[in-house]
Amino acid sequence: FTAAASDADSYQWQADKNNGNGWTKLTNSTTWRIAVTDEGTTTLTFDATALRATYKYRCVAINTVGSTGSDEATFAILTAPVFTIQPEDAAVELGAEVTFTAAASNADSYQWQLDKNNGNGWTKLTNSTTWRIAVTDEGTTLTLDATALRATYKYRCVAINTAGSTGSDEATFAILTAPVFTTQPEDATTEKDVPVTLTVAASGDPTYQWQVYVSEDLGWVDLPGDGEWQGVDTATLTFTSGIDGITYQVRCVATNDIGSTESNEATITVGTPAVIENGVVYKKLTDTTCAVVAYQGTASTLEILGKVGDWTVTEIGQSAFEGNTTLVSIDLPDSITVIRAYAFKGCTNLSEMK
Repeated sequence: FTAAASDADSYQWQADKNNGNGWTKLTNSTTWRIAVTDEGTTTLTFDATALRATYKYRCVAINTVGSTGSDEATFAILTAPVFTIQPEDAAVELGAEVTFTAAASNADSYQWQLDKNNGNGWTKLTNSTTWRIAVTDEGTTLTLDATALRATYKYRCVAINTAGSTGSDEATFAILTAPVFTTQPEDATTEKDVPVTLTVAASGDPTYQWQVYVSEDLGWVDLPGDGEWQGVDTATLTFTSGIDGITYQVRCVATNDIGSTESNEATITVGTPAVIENGVVYKKLTDTTCAVVAYQGTASTLEILGKVGDWTVTEIGQSAFEGNTTLVSIDLPDSITVIRAYAFKGCTNLSEMK
């Protein structure tokens, strides 16, 4: 601290320790280093400590007429900057601007840096058309155009003052792309009135919309979010059918600001799967066998298949042809091992079975 007064014959430096004892005279020592120049100026010099930063200081100028106290003075311990706003990770579209923001207390200046992850450490950035650096009363920003290469770098800000420097947290940015499905919907089988759930997941923070295939003319249609279908705009679709023996083809569309992506198609089967060939209804028994359960045709001569897809036809189901008066001749395959009760009851014109 420096002081000077006119007509002063001497000076007395004092400290107030705020302990209720008022001002204490300081004497020249290794602790309190007091000096007076020929020009009449006096200085008080000492080493800054946290305790001494709680004191107040003044100088009293003295002559034969009296004494006058100076204004009080204090000092604060200067510390390295502390970040109050850290740069945060970002996600932007390719070619868009990405901006990192930082602010620190007690900062005299800022230095933005990047690390290319090439083993050479942090590289200082200077304001240019590529690295657009700005400093405001609130802090500092680094703005750049997003490229695939720059998305591999790490970024940070260093805040600087006379006490030292502090580095901020590291930040990166990601290039936003259209959603990519990481979990696809899978085929599901359920029974009437039993809920079944299909689940998907996609990158790119998308929204979801489930669709069902209606027909060749109408194609895929968004599912309504009521009744049988629930969660149609989420990653999890729940379906409860009140009808037995039907199938649906469904898929999910994931959408973000960049675009939309369709999932794989999945089949929901309600009840035991059935196949109709030439009016004959074949219904699955096991993974490899099936049974004839009904006939919807009008032919008088009929051949039952021995194989339907991956199924071997092993059974004529109960009442499968009951009441049919059109059939005259029916040809059964050698794979048939069971004919259930009433399978041909009431088939009054059936005269030949081979």
